[in-house]
Amino acid sequence: MSHERSVYGRTAAVAERLLRQVLCFVVFALMVTIAVTMFAQAMDRYLIGSGFSAYDQLAKIAMIWLAFLGLPLVLMHRENIAADLLSDHLGDRTRKLRNLIFDIVMAALAAVILWHGRPVMRVGAFQDIIGTPFTYWSVYLGLNIGMALTVVVLVARIVATVLPPAKGAET
Repeated sequence: MSHERSVYGRTAAVAERLLRQVLCFVVFALMVTIAVTMFAQAMDRYLIGSGFSAYDQLAKIAMIWLAFLGLPLVLMHRENIAADLLSDHLGDRTRKLRNLIFDIVMAALAAVILWHGRPVMRVGAFQDIIGTPFTYWSVYLGLNIGMALTVVVLVARIVATVLPPAKGAET
């Protein structure tokens, strides 16, 4: 039994590390995309004088993806904003229980957003983003992928909290 949990723990750690690295790369690529498109828009407008209007739309799409893919990354790093007003007055067990309840509620909310985001994607597939070859499906896809990853990260955190590591397993 302890061998199974330690294998599970190692597999979960490798999966988390891989997901973290992929998300860090994607977030970095999105930030570069935003910077490059905004710089290109300024160069295009003031140096070339072109009327190409897709720069701001591409930057908006990248910002939306950045927000929704940044959420699971922030949760993985445990760097999300929290109200610490009462945390200093709570005991360790009470703080862990509060964190577990918050994780459950956040996972449930992300699952609801994911569930209701599916029909929104179908509608967005028919709405063009002016000046680009994209439809709003590409925007709502970022929402759904971000919520799906948020659910995965939070469920993994909940499982790790509820199921303590086996005796002798490395943490």
